Amino acid sequence: MGVRSKRSWPLVVILLVLILPGCTARAAPIEITWTTESEVNTAGFNVFRSTSRDGEYTQINTALIPSQADPVLGGKYAYKDEQVEPGQTYYYKLEEVETTGGRTKYNEIVEATAQSPGLLGLSTAVWWGLAAVLVLVAVGLWWRGRRAHA
Repeated sequence: MGVRSKRSWPLVVILLVLILPGCTARAAPIEITWTTESEVNTAGFNVFRSTSRDGEYTQINTALIPSQADPVLGGKYAYKDEQVEPGQTYYYKLEEVETTGGRTKYNEIVEATAQSPGLLGLSTAVWWGLAAVLVLVAVGLWWRGRRAHA
């Protein structure tokens, strides 16, 4: 038993060093969705983002998000904003671009906070909990090994 506990402790430290930094390295993308009732003369859409509700909004899509095929029925759209930081709140606005070149910026603002997906999709809190359990198991094995040799 004593030999196993001596080998377990470095394993726990290695796991913590490898796993925990990856838990908050990047945020999960924010998906912006919208629907239209009709799209007569609509060429497509642009998505704008700001870090404050009343701040300056910057276009984040590199190419026009094209209008869907049926202009009478409208469509459903989704855009993933992958350039986000964990814990940061973002504000989004939509712009419609017409085939004639006209543009309509909509006043509705969508607010979203970027979340960290964590390693394997688990939250940082879950990984900290697992790390705590691993540390407790390692300490228990170490203590058990010490008592066995006493």
